[in-house]
Formats: sequence, structure tokens, C-alpha cells
Amino acid sequence: MVMADKTPKVVAHDHTTSAHASCVHKNIAAYLGGAHATGTRSVLGGPILDAARRLVDDGPGERDSAVFPQWVADQDQRPRI
Repeated sequence: MVMADKTPKVVAHDHTTSAHASCVHKNIAAYLGGAHATGTRSVLGGPILDAARRLVDDGPGERDSAVFPQWVADQDQRPRI
């Protein structure tokens, strides 16, 4: 359901809001809580959660959550200090 909704928006660079990007970290935190409760290890959950929190701090949290993949890709283009 989520992929059916979000994938076309990501491809079209359509960031109209159907779910705020600021909710991404809540969804990932809930997933990690469930993974921990079942003893399931998540390799990418922690880094993705950190990225989602940085997205909120960086400002585009009020845009649609479809902005998240592009925002992450843009972070990879920033110069490292």
C-alpha cells in the first residue's frame, strides 16, 4: 500500500503532502521496537532512523514523506568535513 502510493510520487518528484516526512522517524522507531521485541536484528534500521531525525532537524519535515529518499541522496552529495 505505501509503496503503491509513494513510488509514483518519488519518481514524479511530487512532494505534495499525503503523509508528513516528520512521521518517518516515528514509523522507523516503531519498526525497530518490534524488531527488538522479536529478537530480529536490523542492520539498516539505526542509520535510517538517524537520517529521518536529521531530516526533521534540517527542515523539510512538513513536506511529503516522498521527499525522504531524495533528501538522503542529497546528503551523500554534501562535502564531508
